[in-house]
Amino acid sequence: MSIKIEMPKLAATMEEGIISRWYKKAGDKVKKGEPLVEVLTGKINAEVESPAAGILEKIVAMDGALVPVGEAIAFLTEAAEPESAAKEPVQSLADVGVQEGQKTIVATPRVKKLAKELGIDLAAVSGSGPNGRITEEDLVKYQELEDSAKQQKLTATARKIAEAEGVSLADVQGSGVSGRIQKEDVLRKLEEKTPEKAGHLAMDDFTVLPLAGLRKVIGENMSASAFKAPHVTLTTEVVMDKAVQLRNELKEKYRKEAKITFTDFINAIVIKVLQEMPEVNCTLEGDEIRQWHKVNLAIAVARGKGLIVPVLKNAERKSLVEISQESADLVQRARADRLTLDEIQGGTFTVSNLGMYDIDGFTPIINPPQGAILGVGRILDRPVAVKQEVVVKPTMVLSISFDHRVMDGDVAARFLKRLKYLLENPYQPVVE
Repeated sequence: MSIKIEMPKLAATMEEGIISRWYKKAGDKVKKGEPLVEVLTGKINAEVESPAAGILEKIVAMDGALVPVGEAIAFLTEAAEPESAAKEPVQSLADVGVQEGQKTIVATPRVKKLAKELGIDLAAVSGSGPNGRITEEDLVKYQELEDSAKQQKLTATARKIAEAEGVSLADVQGSGVSGRIQKEDVLRKLEEKTPEKAGHLAMDDFTVLPLAGLRKVIGENMSASAFKAPHVTLTTEVVMDKAVQLRNELKEKYRKEAKITFTDFINAIVIKVLQEMPEVNCTLEGDEIRQWHKVNLAIAVARGKGLIVPVLKNAERKSLVEISQESADLVQRARADRLTLDEIQGGTFTVSNLGMYDIDGFTPIINPPQGAILGVGRILDRPVAVKQEVVVKPTMVLSISFDHRVMDGDVAARFLKRLKYLLENPYQPVVE
């Protein structure tokens, strides 16, 4: 019997997942409970196990594919019925996917029949339809290029550009040996057709990276936040001389237990202010504004694969040393792709610190469903007016972006003012 392996729903809010990598290939034997594929959802990786023992019959969603929850990603033939199951038709797909090596060919039966009649190898055709589906127009374009190629010699690069840009090679004069059409000849023809495009078609001048996988998920989430939530950003400058002094004292005091960073010190004070102001420590879920009495502090972490935001749960119960220890552990495991789904969910407020990149100030984007996010800039010596005299002191810029649907400007302003006061007038019990 053939078993359809679906994109699982790994979280309550999950609607789609990305195929990160397959541990098995088509034709491999698998055991029940053995990991088959790694799926990326909510910026973490989760393994999908085989529901039964048998043979991985077909993979229909290759690496990097974005697949809705419940849609087929592969088919498994149970060991008890390998022959009959292998012949069972795929009923849940509108198109038929045929795997050729590392490429999955997606085409309707009508297109497959037409390709057979024309003698076209579908593996050589680039599909322009949804999910790379090959259409009749793709076959026609490919056939036209093939006919031109039989009459005129051309390089592989010239063929790719012509196919991608829809350039007819019928009247292209080749500048290569024996009239061979080269890349430059196709670009010249395209420039004649659309001069405005010529400046960006020198393919050796740039690298093309597909907007796919995690980068696509991050982009969609940020776009949804930026366009759905009415963002307002307030900024303030904080004089940090006393905070720097106290942090250095605490760093020395607790050097055996933890490495107290400025981020830990700032986060500890942020947590205190959020306890005082639950109207900022809030989320918007459906038609409900939830003002949280516990603080689940989300910490933005940059990594090569994209931004991820682990959550320090029940942060209001933790000491400065515990905040430092647990934050360091979350950051380390975030960069090693070892976070669990629970560890990136449930945040009530986010802190994004770009000070280590020499950024003075910026406009952070809210992490939904949270109502606000704090941006932290670098600590830098700047001139400050003190009692009508200009002195140089370490200062820092703070920026809060908030969702105007859930709080008004005066609330966010009071939060920033209180945070500024405690950073400029810190005392040890606040952060311990």
